[in-house]
Amino acid sequence: MTDDAQSRNEAMAWVEQAKSPSSQNQHDEARALYQKALKAFRDMENRPHEADTLFGVAQAERFLGGPNEARTAYLEARTLYKASGITPFA
Repeated sequence: MTDDAQSRNEAMAWVEQAKSPSSQNQHDEARALYQKALKAFRDMENRPHEADTLFGVAQAERFLGGPNEARTAYLEARTLYKASGITPFA
C-alpha cells in the first residue's frame, strides 16, 4: 500500500470513528476526530473527503453550541463540494 493510500485509509477510519461518539452525544470527541481527519485530507489535497469531513465538523460544532463555527465549516464544505463538481447539501 502506498503512503497516500495508507494516509487516506487512516483518515477515513478517523471519520468513521467520529460517527460513533457523535451518535452517542459525545460531540467534543467526534469533533477532535473529524479535525484530525480534516488535517490529513487537507495535506493530501483530497477535496471531496475534506468537504465530507468539514460537514462532520460542522455537525459537531452545531451540537456543541458553536453556531458561527458550524456555519463556517458548512460554507467551506459547500465551496469544496461545488469546486469538486459534487452537488452540495441544500
